[in-house]
Amino acid sequence: MVVQIEVYSTNITTRKDAMRILKAFRLEFPAASLFFDLEDCDKIMRVVGSIDIIPMIPDWLKTFGFDCSILPD
Repeated sequence: MVVQIEVYSTNITTRKDAMRILKAFRLEFPAASLFFDLEDCDKIMRVVGSIDIIPMIPDWLKTFGFDCSILPD
């Protein structure tokens, strides 16, 4: 398995929303990890997982009413 780390800017602003997303993420993608930094101005969401799930993340997050975009290196 090829592992990739991708960092996203999000519009998730509350810890409550981040926890809800985290719980759903663990169910949907059990082999991947998700981390938030809501203190950052970009409301960072970092995903560590197989290269095949990374393209799915923006559409998956949109089902919860949130948006994200990949931050450039």
